[in-house]
Amino acid sequence: MKNISVKPVQWYPDQLTFNLNVSREGLRRSETLRNLHKMIQAASECGMVIRQELVSMLPPLFLDLKSSDLVLDMCAAPGSKTSQILEMQSILHSMNKTNDISEINEVKGGVVANDMSVKRASMLAHRVKLINTTGMAVINHEGQLIPDIYDSSEEKVFYDKVMVDVPCSGDGAIRKLPNRWKVWNSKDGMELHEI
Repeated sequence: MKNISVKPVQWYPDQLTFNLNVSREGLRRSETLRNLHKMIQAASECGMVIRQELVSMLPPLFLDLKSSDLVLDMCAAPGSKTSQILEMQSILHSMNKTNDISEINEVKGGVVANDMSVKRASMLAHRVKLINTTGMAVINHEGQLIPDIYDSSEEKVFYDKVMVDVPCSGDGAIRKLPNRWKVWNSKDGMELHEI
């Protein structure tokens, strides 16, 4: 077995992301790493750790988030990017707080996370409920039919940022799922193009 290492990801802000050089399957199969696997699963289930592909962590970084941004995450399930956005906003909120108790810091911004699949939206809700925030809503609509939202004075609310990680054929996962080549067909991508 190769040497196991956990290293900070240099390009991620404030080195809040770490890379473990063992795959999920490697953790699962190794008798030696069984306890580490259980610890990671437990930390993930209670929201202390979010497991995510490094490449999937890039889109939220390009949003240039502000603590007051209202973000629409159009195709949000399973929720790792949504969780990342909420964590980033939480950090921005805490940086904007003052120590003056007489000053009330009203929390602005948040995320409306959507998925058109009921099953995936349920999975999304389960994942994001672990994040301690009030700035979160999970909805279940087709992307082109997202309803308008209004504030308490009946004014239409507009999103500051929209993230759309559209449904894909999963071809990019071939590097970690080599059996995918057996069922690969260009038709998968063509059918999704209309969506």
